[in-house]
Amino acid sequence: MGGSMNGWLRVGIASLTLWVIAAFLGSPALAQATPPLDVLRDQMTRDLPALWKLEAFSPGPAQPTDPAARDAAERPVVQTFTAVVSLTASTFTADSQRGPYTLLRPVAEQGTRKTLSGLIKSTRRDTGGWTVRVGVQNIYILDNIGQPADRFQGRTAIIGSPEATKLLTELDQTAKQQNEAEAQRQRRQQEQLDTQLSVVKAEAQRIAADHALIDQRAAFLAQVRRQLMEGERPTRIAAFEAALKSDDVSQRVMALSTALVGRDAVVANLALRTFLAGKKSLPVQLFATRESKDSETVVNNLGPLTLTIDRFDTTTGTLEGKMGAPGYSIALPGSAFGYLAQTELTINSYGCSLQLRLSEVETLDGVFRCQTLPPLIARITLD
Repeated sequence: MGGSMNGWLRVGIASLTLWVIAAFLGSPALAQATPPLDVLRDQMTRDLPALWKLEAFSPGPAQPTDPAARDAAERPVVQTFTAVVSLTASTFTADSQRGPYTLLRPVAEQGTRKTLSGLIKSTRRDTGGWTVRVGVQNIYILDNIGQPADRFQGRTAIIGSPEATKLLTELDQTAKQQNEAEAQRQRRQQEQLDTQLSVVKAEAQRIAADHALIDQRAAFLAQVRRQLMEGERPTRIAAFEAALKSDDVSQRVMALSTALVGRDAVVANLALRTFLAGKKSLPVQLFATRESKDSETVVNNLGPLTLTIDRFDTTTGTLEGKMGAPGYSIALPGSAFGYLAQTELTINSYGCSLQLRLSEVETLDGVFRCQTLPPLIARITLD
């Protein structure tokens, strides 16, 4: 039932006056030129759109379209008709998409009826039979009818049905749960982020505080060092004594080290007195000299030399103790006596002597001599 059917329908309507004249003639051949009813019904059925079936068909009287034709049997005839058609399946249209489901809105129920009207043009073929063309005047009433539920892809549910109501409830609950879960996830994520930011902030504050303390500490120690290195001697001595009385170990160690490497012999002497007063024994490193070929052998035979301090008088700078080495114990079995004068330390023990002087690298360097041995280089590290 396309545009061509409606085209010839307009031509037939334009010739309606001629049909009335032909009907007045009342030729017996006209009745014989009408196609059988089942032929008309079959053609009408074939021309119906999908989803529709023919329930009732009522053709009107036949009227010739060409009264001037010589043979009435060859004249095409036109008949009006009415036809009742019904929908073979309930139809729907897609309303919305919910998750994997397409929600369908009902359009028409199965069995819905429509009445069509129009014209049928029939022409007898030379070989027998009929050529029938159907023109429906109100075909538009079958438009926008939707389609059956099984024509939609995927999973479907019909709005208003118990299934759809249950489905929507479940989907709403699922969506609500998902939204709550997502909200909780975002809250947890935000809490974790806040915690991390708090930790980072606290760490940054701690580092800043540490840096501030370090800066303060460095500034304080630098000030102490300047007092030990600069200014008049009384100021340096007072700074050294104050540092030694401090409970701050770092301050005491720094003051002692600064005093030992400073250029003030008096302050260095105070530092050496403090150092010796706090020691019970001191290892003495021995080294061979280039002047004596046997000195390397002597060093190896002597072994480590140790100065043991039994008493050191910080006021007079005198020292009492013992000095000995495993390879020369007979020569060094007894007491050792010594004294500190400015930055020089001298130790005597049974024909052996140790003469040392403060260096610029916090060591006491000098010579170890015994009557029967070649001179050896000696060193005490002030640590």
